[in-house]
This record gives sequence, structure tokens and C-alpha cells, in this order.
Amino acid sequence: MPQYPAKLTKDGSNFLVTFRDVPEAITFGVNEKEALENAVDALATGLFFYIDCGKDWPQPSTAID
Repeated sequence: MPQYPAKLTKDGSNFLVTFRDVPEAITFGVNEKEALENAVDALATGLFFYIDCGKDWPQPSTAID
């Protein structure tokens, strides 16, 4: 299964999670743990968008610190 790098950013009192390869996948959480748990569903939903629209899945890029 492909692995898409996630970016975790402090956003006020929440943590924002984005995926550079799947810009449709955006979520947040009140702490890092919740944000990363929510990221799984956000990524799945973002990739479903590609399937639903008949588009090819984006290729995952290499994680960069």
C-alpha cells in the first residue's frame, strides 16, 4: 500500500494535517494523536475523490523532514 507523507502543523490550539500529494485530504485534531488518527480517514476520503472522478491516484512523494 502506498504511503503518503503527512505534514503536521500547530494551528492555534489545534494540529492541522495536510498531504502535499493529496491536497483534498485536510484534517485536524485537538492534539497530535487525534490529528494523526483523523489523517487516516482524511487521506482515504481524499483518495476516494480520485476514484469517484475517474482520475488516477497521485503518486506518493518521498518524505522530507
